[in-house]
Amino acid sequence: METQQQTSRTAINNKAEIKLTLKSITVRILTFYLLVIYAGTLLFTFIWDEFSAYGMGYNFGLLWMKGTLWKVLAAYGGSLLIEFLTLYFINGRRLRGMGWHWDFKGIGPYLHQPIPLRLCRLRLLLPGLLMGVLPFVHGFCTGNANVYVVGLLSLICASADFRVWLKLRPYDDEDLFREGKKSYEGTVIRRNYGKRR
Repeated sequence: METQQQTSRTAINNKAEIKLTLKSITVRILTFYLLVIYAGTLLFTFIWDEFSAYGMGYNFGLLWMKGTLWKVLAAYGGSLLIEFLTLYFINGRRLRGMGWHWDFKGIGPYLHQPIPLRLCRLRLLLPGLLMGVLPFVHGFCTGNANVYVVGLLSLICASADFRVWLKLRPYDDEDLFREGKKSYEGTVIRRNYGKRR
């Protein structure tokens, strides 16, 4: 995913806005997804089952072909629910001022007003941690294949949010972030110019 950064000054309160626009998923990211699926199956088979070609093929079919639609819906639905609840509490437990973006890059909630970057970073990382890392580790440690796969799929679903988080790292916590109406787009409104980047 490539990122375009455009800088412009506004006359209101002397703020600088930096627009972040993420492109659609590239072949490199799809290759990463397939590699994660294969490596996850290989790791699970190595630890919890007989490590052979038969065991690898059997577990790949068992983990990824049986009930995959329900696992994907659970992973993506849980991530959306956590993201919505996080924005709901950031917004002061009000639905007014919240919206949904629906486009080819993704589905998700957003706030109409700008929020501090520290809260935006929390919103970006929380679904991946709660629905991705925790079930992934729990399923791996207990040998529960279904929870392991849901955690792995949730990590894949949260990869775009993680890339946005990486792009927002250079900015201060006091800066504001206003999300665009399209997925993975937004504007960083810088509050302080004294610090050099």
